[in-house]
Amino acid sequence: MRRREIATLDNVICKISGLPVEGGPNWSIDTVRPYVEHIVDALGFDRIMFGSDYPAQDSVSNFVDSTAAVVQIMSETSADENDRYFYRNAVRYYRMDVT
Repeated sequence: MRRREIATLDNVICKISGLPVEGGPNWSIDTVRPYVEHIVDALGFDRIMFGSDYPAQDSVSNFVDSTAAVVQIMSETSADENDRYFYRNAVRYYRMDVT
C-alpha cells in the first residue's frame, strides 16, 4: 500500500514526532517543515497529534529545541487547529477523561 493510500483509511492517525532525526544532524525548521506539511495535507488536523520522540531525538537535538520548532511551524495555523494538534486529538485518541 502506498503512503497516500494509507491516509484514505479512516482508522489511520499520526503522532508527529522525531522530526530532528528525520532532518539529520544539521536539521532546522526549514528541513522538517516539509514532513509536517505533508502529513497535515494527507491527514488533516483531525488525525494528527504532537509527539516529542524524547529521548531518541537527543542524538541530533533536545526536547526544548525540537518542540519549539513544531510550535513555530504550527503557529501558522488557526487556534482551533493548534488545539486539536497539541491537545484535543490526544484526549480523543487515548480516550482520556479530562473532566
